[in-house]
Parts: sequence; structure tokens; C-alpha cells
Amino acid sequence: MSELRVEHFKALKEEHRQYLLQVQQLWLYKLSTLGVIIAAAIFNDKIVSINGIETKTVVALGIFSLPVLSFLIDLKVLEVGLHVKFISQHLKENFSDIAEIQDWEAKLWSGTKFSSLRTVLTIISAVGTSFSILVISFLFVYTIKPEWLIYLIIVAVISASAVLITSLKIIPKLFK
Repeated sequence: MSELRVEHFKALKEEHRQYLLQVQQLWLYKLSTLGVIIAAAIFNDKIVSINGIETKTVVALGIFSLPVLSFLIDLKVLEVGLHVKFISQHLKENFSDIAEIQDWEAKLWSGTKFSSLRTVLTIISAVGTSFSILVISFLFVYTIKPEWLIYLIIVAVISASAVLITSLKIIPKLFK
């Protein structure tokens, strides 16, 4: 293998590693959203209102936005996962003369029980966390702004539909 090919391979594997680190950072962001909900619940009465807007409305709007942020983080995690898969595909296609690379890349995305289980667990944990954020934040908003119930239901249906449609369209592509 030429020195240029070795450097190309190393660069791609480093990019692969960096993208996987981004997934960990994105999880920290998502967990931070849960912290915001908890803090808002504890300090609800202490939050300062904005001129002319009731404190409960400010808190409710902030908490109301967290499921959307969580879903956007899920989309970023999906984008990172797809990019990692593209890197692996490139390695498999352009380093076909190296058996060890071919073997590893084949195992990584092969659809074996372990790789499929890894993908399913990642999806469940991402979607499960987002649904937890959705339910907890909506319950919290409902406790401080019960008159928003119809809006909460509409947003919950739209959010659940978006996650379901995204899951049905994109997730099967991860198993190919």
C-alpha cells in the first residue's frame, strides 16, 4: 500500500473517530435539556418575567421548545451516523485490496445480529429519550398552563408523526 493511500486511510479513520465523538457530545446536549426541565420545575416561581409577558408563559414557552430541540439533536445524530457509514463505504470500495479492512467494514455494517442490535439500541435510546423529553415537558407545561392543552396535543401529534415518518423512511437505509 502506497504512503499516500496509508495517509488517506488514516485521515478517513480519524474523521470516523471524530464523528463518533460528536454523537457523545450530542447526547450531553440532550441530557442537558432534561436538566433544564428539572430546573424550571424547581425554580418556576423564581424566574423573572419579561415586560408584559407572564412568568408562567415564559417558562412554558421555553419548556415547550425542548422537544423540538431534542428532535433536532436526533436528526444530527442520524446525520453523523450516515456520514460514518459513508466513510466506511468509501473505505470498503477504495481499499478492496486489503483483506483486513474489507473484513472490518463488512462486519461493522453487515446486518449481523450484533450490528443490527447495535443500530436498534441506538435508535431506541435516541427516540426513547426524545419521547421522554416530549412527555415530561408537555406534562410540565400543562401543569402551569392548562389552557394550552389543545396546542400541546397538536404539537404532540405532529412530533410523534415526524419521528415515525423519519424512522420509517431513513432507519431502514441504515440496515442496507
